[in-house]
Amino acid sequence: RAAVPTPPTAGEVRGRRLAIAAAVAAPLVVLAVVAGLLYYLLPTATVTLVPKTNAIAADLTYGVGLPGDNVDITLPPTAINATVTFDRTIQTTGERFVADGSAAGSILFTNPTTQPITVPTQTQLKGANGMVYVTQATVTVPPADPYNSLSIGSVTAKIVAAQPGTGGNADPSVVLGQLPNGAFFNNRDAITGGTRKRIAVVSPADTAALTVAAQQDFAERLDPELQKQITGPLKLVPGSTQHQPMTIQFDHQAGDDSTSITAHATQAAQASVFDPTKLAAAARDEVGRRLAAQAGGAFVLLAPSVKIGDPTATNADQTAFSIHAAGTVRAVISDQERATLVKQLAGKSLNAADAIIAGLPDVAGHHVAEGPSWLPRNMPQIVSRIQVIVSDGGQANANP
Repeated sequence: RAAVPTPPTAGEVRGRRLAIAAAVAAPLVVLAVVAGLLYYLLPTATVTLVPKTNAIAADLTYGVGLPGDNVDITLPPTAINATVTFDRTIQTTGERFVADGSAAGSILFTNPTTQPITVPTQTQLKGANGMVYVTQATVTVPPADPYNSLSIGSVTAKIVAAQPGTGGNADPSVVLGQLPNGAFFNNRDAITGGTRKRIAVVSPADTAALTVAAQQDFAERLDPELQKQITGPLKLVPGSTQHQPMTIQFDHQAGDDSTSITAHATQAAQASVFDPTKLAAAARDEVGRRLAAQAGGAFVLLAPSVKIGDPTATNADQTAFSIHAAGTVRAVISDQERATLVKQLAGKSLNAADAIIAGLPDVAGHHVAEGPSWLPRNMPQIVSRIQVIVSDGGQANANP
């Protein structure tokens, strides 16, 4: 006969129930632990901050720094120089005359006495014209013959003016008189052959004419010679041209004997020029620096936002200008500020995180993106799972 099973005891029934419960609970505990780890480790959040921006502007006046120009900055002009020369030779117009050939002729000596009279050579005879004439040979004047032929003794001798020149020329009977020895003399024919020579002389009019010619030449050439150096964008500073006194030298002075006179003259000029393009570039750099200086340490100037207007002349000579610049500055959010923000946001609800970020003084707006989407919408507990970036890429995007 088959054996009848013995019913389990109450203790065995409880043990079996506990074993079954343990077998069921163990997987649930594992699932709970895994879920907790996932809740702690999986969440991520990216916080995008939009820094505050401000519009700024700056005005600047600038120029070459001439008297009367009230400007902020100056760019000194550049000096230019030019020198021209003048060389010219002209014939002199002054003159003087010197005695050249000596006048000569013949003189008739007459003797009214009955004794011969000797007239030695080099005997001086004075004419009515004030000139002295000298005999060229010793002559004897025959005596007169009052008894037979009733003639007067006479002889002709050659005479030459004691001084050369035209003053010795004389008409007939100019050299007329009587010698102490009683002989009479008279030039019955004209005395000729006295000449003078012309000597060319530098006159004051010659030096004056060359001086005027040099001045006229420089007036025509000096400024154009200076203008040749003003090339490209360069401009002449109005009123800056200065002419140095002309220097002139002559190879002869007034009163000198010369058939010609040569002049050598020089004159120099100076002026100032400026380059409007360089001046404008310097002004643009300066107004840019002034914009950047307005940003200060808490803001940074956004280079693409800088707009600099065209220069405007502020005087009639167009040597002074004004320029206007505008730009945008952005608040600087430092690494330390982002690190502090990450710590403040860790574990916070999204509402609480929004409130914290909205309270930041340098932030104009923000956006929080968290995930994964199937987890509760809270900020991660682990700071390394939170990333803070700046929307314009001007700062590092990685967490500190």
